Amino acid sequence: MSRTTLNRNCMLVLAAFVMLFALAGQSLALGVAPTQKVIDFEPGQTKEVKIQIINDQQKDFKAIVYARGEMANYTNIRDSLVTVKANEKMKEFRFNVSMPSSIDKPGDHEVEIVVLEFGDDVEEKAIVTARVAVVSKLIVRVPYPGKYADAKLFINSANVNETVTFKVPIYNFGDEAIEEAWAEIQILGATYEVIGKVETNRIRLEPKSENSVKAGWLADVNAGVYHAVAIVHYDDKTVRVEENFEVGNLLVEVENVIVDEFRLGEIAKFDIIVKNTWNELLKDVYGDVKVVDEKGSIYTNYKTASIDIPAYSKGVLEAYWDTKEAQIGKYDLDITLHYKGKTSRKVIETHVNIDSITTKRMPTAEVVGAKSGAGPEFIKQNSVLIISVIILIIINIGWFIYFKKSKK
Repeated sequence: MSRTTLNRNCMLVLAAFVMLFALAGQSLALGVAPTQKVIDFEPGQTKEVKIQIINDQQKDFKAIVYARGEMANYTNIRDSLVTVKANEKMKEFRFNVSMPSSIDKPGDHEVEIVVLEFGDDVEEKAIVTARVAVVSKLIVRVPYPGKYADAKLFINSANVNETVTFKVPIYNFGDEAIEEAWAEIQILGATYEVIGKVETNRIRLEPKSENSVKAGWLADVNAGVYHAVAIVHYDDKTVRVEENFEVGNLLVEVENVIVDEFRLGEIAKFDIIVKNTWNELLKDVYGDVKVVDEKGSIYTNYKTASIDIPAYSKGVLEAYWDTKEAQIGKYDLDITLHYKGKTSRKVIETHVNIDSITTKRMPTAEVVGAKSGAGPEFIKQNSVLIISVIILIIINIGWFIYFKKSKK
């Protein structure tokens, strides 16, 4: 293969990468609603189902619609090619599901309706380029013989000494009525010991129906993470669901600051006593410590080492300040604690003398909020941009190597 051919192929590959990631930015142009729909199984019946193709960017495009999955053979799509105009924000699409005479296995059976966007010239070209695909899932629910229920658990958390609300939706997937359904909810502590119990109201459920039961619990406990187990009783059967929930706010607070054996002009050591008010071990707790004078001048900006603090326990963060430029007077000790993606801040009035540093106790710290920056959500929301930047770097490296070789 000649150098010219090789270079041309390299450029084509690089161009393909550029096009691929440029098209990735169009992923929000196409949508579908609903993304999931449930219908009951009716032997031998045909059901018409409607979905909406969403044209978010209000542009002209064509799409191919097809079915895949377990129930695809029972799905009839009359016109698989759909044309969407720029002035159509939503385009209705209909298809039929022809139920068989029987399905041996009870429960949920799925078919996915895939909407695949193509370029405007899909009918003129033998080879076309797909751009974006979205999926609407249809679930055909086959009832269980007799009485069969499932449940979920939703919890509205609360502050300490407020009421936590439990909601338990119960689904009767059987073909017989459930005369009485209710839930007993156990609240477990950090070591999974039972610290409370409540019972919900009681309901009746017709076949293939849903309803909810509720209960409340007074959270007269310390702040922290707790666990709820709901035992759902329906006639002579039970089903179990469980979830974690929180009481109060996750907080690490500064309790005291101690400075021993100090002389002005030397390095002062601050022992910052911090308390974990949560019912779990907190790892990698650290602080940013500033010393600020009355005019706003910052004398030090010190990051402490990280420590682990057990539940409901205290720890000591060590910070240092070289006082050779300091004078006798009043300063603010500004402490920001970092823990589990959150921060809390406390400003303490501090008096510097010849041979002592004393602090004035201040109000309890408050949670400032979660950290910003490159956390998991940031990365998730900007993944296309990040990948595109990486590809552009690779392309630039490729161009550099190409031009370097061509000069030889």
